[in-house]
Amino acid sequence: MPHETLKIDIMKPIILALLTFSFISLTSFSIDYREKPTVEQVQSTMNDYGKIVWYNLVTPNIEESKQFYGSIFDWSFQDINLKGQKFVIIKYKSVPIGSMLELPKADASIWLASVSVGSVKDITKRYIDNGGRLLIDSFNVSGTGQQVILEGPLGEKMAYINNPASPISLIDNGPNQWIWAELWSTNADTSKAFYEKVWNIETKASKVKDKPYWYFEKESDKVAGMITNPVEGANTQWVPYINIADIANLNTKLEALNANIMLEPQSTDYGSIIIFQDPHGATLCAQNYSN
Repeated sequence: MPHETLKIDIMKPIILALLTFSFISLTSFSIDYREKPTVEQVQSTMNDYGKIVWYNLVTPNIEESKQFYGSIFDWSFQDINLKGQKFVIIKYKSVPIGSMLELPKADASIWLASVSVGSVKDITKRYIDNGGRLLIDSFNVSGTGQQVILEGPLGEKMAYINNPASPISLIDNGPNQWIWAELWSTNADTSKAFYEKVWNIETKASKVKDKPYWYFEKESDKVAGMITNPVEGANTQWVPYINIADIANLNTKLEALNANIMLEPQSTDYGSIIIFQDPHGATLCAQNYSN
C-alpha cells in the first residue's frame, strides 16, 4: 500500500561484499534443522516458482536482533554456530520461517528475501541482460540446491534459489508469518520494465487511497506490490510484510522499546498496518491481514 513520507531521512546501507562467505555457510547446514520433505511438499514448491519462500535478516548484532524481535513477536530462535559465525533459525510454533545472520562489520541490518526459481543460471542472465548485477555468484550445496544473490538496477537486493528436492519454507498467511513483499522504488517505470522482463510477469497499475500502486502478477496471481519510495533520500529496497493480529499492542511494544516507528498504525482496506525499523535499521511492515 502507498504511504505518506515516512519519518526517516535515509536508509542505512549494508556492506554486501561481506556476504559471500556468509550465505554459503548459511546454506551448507540447512538440511539439518528440518525434516525431509514429503512428495506433496516438493510438488507444491515446484508450483511456487516465482514466489518468495524464505527471509533472512542480516544484522551486525544477532543477540540484539533476537532480543528485539523476540520481545515483539511470538518467535523462538535456534542458535547455530558455523565456524565461529553466529546464525539463528527463526521459528513460529516450532516451524522455521526465516533466519538471522550476524555480520559484525555491516553498517545496518536488512531483510533479504529468497525467491524460488526454476533456474538460477537463467535468472542471473536475465538480471545482467536487463541492467541488474550479480552480487554473489551462484553456489550449490548438497541437499539445498543452487542459490545466487542479485541486485536490481536501482540497488535493491534479492536472493534466488532453485531447490525442488528440498523446499526451505512454504510461507503462508498465518499469524506471525510473512504475507507480502513490496518494492519501494525510486523509479517505478524502471522497476516495472525490469521485473516484467526478469520475472516474466505483468505489472498492473492501481490506486490505494488515491495514490499509485502497482501489482506484479504471475498467471493472474499477485506475487508482490510496488509503491513510489515513501522515504526521502532512501534507495530502492524490498520490504517484507508480516501478519500480526494486534497492531495496537505491537505499537505499544515498539514505543516501549523506543523503536523508530516510520508509520503510526493506520487503517487500510486489508486491515491496520504499522511500519517500523529494528534497532539496526531493517524495515518491516506489520499488518493484521485476515483475507
